[in-house]
Amino acid sequence: MPRTGILHMISGFIIMVFAAMTGPFLANLITDAFVNNPGELSGWRMTLLQSAHGHLNLFGIIQVLLGCTLLYSKISERMKQIQFLLYICGPVAMGPMMYLRAAQMPSNVMDVNGFVIGGLLSCCLLALGMHIYGLMLKLRT
Repeated sequence: MPRTGILHMISGFIIMVFAAMTGPFLANLITDAFVNNPGELSGWRMTLLQSAHGHLNLFGIIQVLLGCTLLYSKISERMKQIQFLLYICGPVAMGPMMYLRAAQMPSNVMDVNGFVIGGLLSCCLLALGMHIYGLMLKLRT
């Protein structure tokens, strides 16, 4: 198995461990809100924190699957390395960047953090598109 595939799997599992580590903190926040202020459960901060937690798990699983199927992709090894860097942008956007966004108050104006999150997610989607393309090339041969 190529090193890039193994790197995808390792980083995917690390992302899932990070998501699992944030789970108890999120559960504690939800319990506290449920007991003391039930209205906060559907608030801005709680919604973003739950979204970040779920998306981090999802990104970790997808990255492990990407690493497992990288052998079948017909793109060059250099492009696979670029693809790895592009994919990592997604967990960064939906992990640390989303936690930072949850700490801010919502506003009608798009802030820099929102643009950065959008750009990083676009990079991740590009990486997934590259992988789909590489797998489709395998169908031709």
